[in-house]
Amino acid sequence: TGLEMGKPQLDFKLSREGIAAGLTSADLASQVRSAFYGAEAFRQQRGRNEIKVMVRLPKGDRETMHSVEEMIIQSPTGGEMPLMRAADVEVGRAYTSIIRTDGKRTMRVMAEVDDKQANPEEVLASVMKNNLPKLKAEHPGLGFGLSGRQRDNRDFMNYLWVAFPLAL
Repeated sequence: TGLEMGKPQLDFKLSREGIAAGLTSADLASQVRSAFYGAEAFRQQRGRNEIKVMVRLPKGDRETMHSVEEMIIQSPTGGEMPLMRAADVEVGRAYTSIIRTDGKRTMRVMAEVDDKQANPEEVLASVMKNNLPKLKAEHPGLGFGLSGRQRDNRDFMNYLWVAFPLAL
């Protein structure tokens, strides 16, 4: 779990031309967000209620890819350039959920091994010895660990090493 793909999204990455114009990722994100979600132009308190006035593109313009393609971005120096020149835009998909453990993104990989076809311990040992180190070398920062029945078995064996001598 943790890798199910969700809604379509647009991924923006500053182009060389955008960087040369002095744009930052924050500038780009702020301008695109303001155009599609809205920027607060005015806030007024009326009794118990607070009224916010948001400025954004008309609804029809927020529903098409053409609006993104035609959007103009303002550089910090006051110049303007088309969004499609300021950034590389890719259509991607958002994750439905992101699972974190100790602040790190995690994903759970589960497998069932047919006992009649292979020995589960041998399969696990092979994956731990051959496959996971290669993945770790290809993706710096990647870590892996056991959970479920495998972790319970390991914890039990560690307990036996302590409890067995005491029982004797």
